[in-house]
Amino acid sequence: MNFLKKISFCSCALAFPAIVFGEKSDLRSEQRPLEFIEAEDTPAESISPSGSVTALGQVYTPARAAIRMRTNLITPFYVYYGGRFPSSISSGGKMSSMTYGTGAGWRYIHPGQKAFGLSLLNYRRTDFNFTGGGEAPFKHVDSLTATTYQEYVYDKSQGRALVFMFSGALSAEDGGDFGSSVQGFTGVAFKKYFSKSTSLMLGLGTDYRLAHEEFRVFPLFSIDWNIAENLNLRTGSGVTLTWDVAGRNEFLLDFSVSYQTDAFRVAVDADRASSYYGKKGAFYNQHVPITVTGTWNVSENFFVSLSLSADVWSDYRLYRDGDKTDNGFSADPTALVSVQAGVRF
Repeated sequence: MNFLKKISFCSCALAFPAIVFGEKSDLRSEQRPLEFIEAEDTPAESISPSGSVTALGQVYTPARAAIRMRTNLITPFYVYYGGRFPSSISSGGKMSSMTYGTGAGWRYIHPGQKAFGLSLLNYRRTDFNFTGGGEAPFKHVDSLTATTYQEYVYDKSQGRALVFMFSGALSAEDGGDFGSSVQGFTGVAFKKYFSKSTSLMLGLGTDYRLAHEEFRVFPLFSIDWNIAENLNLRTGSGVTLTWDVAGRNEFLLDFSVSYQTDAFRVAVDADRASSYYGKKGAFYNQHVPITVTGTWNVSENFFVSLSLSADVWSDYRLYRDGDKTDNGFSADPTALVSVQAGVRF
């Protein structure tokens, strides 16, 4: 694979976890520099459960606020299952899919809240079903993703922090070369906490897109804002509004609109009559889901979440050796449903 084939520049925005600092008094009513106070049982965020991390596709993680802040916290196991209802595709016929996966996470918070880390490892398999048309362009796709987010607070009194982000993935259909499906992202950013309820992140990121076989460089931008006591707004690759229904971090509702992408390696073209004979290929998918997710923190050690989505736009396009081909299709809007559950300690 020629990793230096192309370099392009684009403008992107990503949302990543933040530390939520808590204390008995309300900082929003006090005119003084921000002070970061330790909290043993304050709600904390994780990566959005349906977020697309650096255009690597959906990364199935513990739902937002499904875990509580502790110096060390491990989510040793969680499972995911989701289904896409049939919808018509432009190449003829209909497409549906089922996805199931599992993963683990490790969260670290420095006792003095000078550093914060979140690392995740996820596996997923998607089974596609094409009916009423020609031959299926792909059937089964496996993906393995590793992600880490590290934050260092270098000025506690002013709420200033440095952020490092990395994500890497392997994704291929059955018969495709899993080892040549590497794609990844690295980002560095400055983060400013204006209060315990508001933060802004600005930085620079670069990623390698498997289908296009190119590097991109782009700015990073995200806002995390508690609009009200039980209402949080986050921006990134989309917009997410979270409502803590009872105000006790027990049941939360997420409303989100986002732009997501993923890519996976397909088999080398073996048709000698094809102009793509012998070339490596990858399908590139873009879609826009509107999602409502409910997360129930059943106990300190168990959570479950249910998501309902409307996939309002979806497009699949085949690339060969980084060049876009005429092969591909778009899918009509459809519904998706998923459930996720996990343990933690």
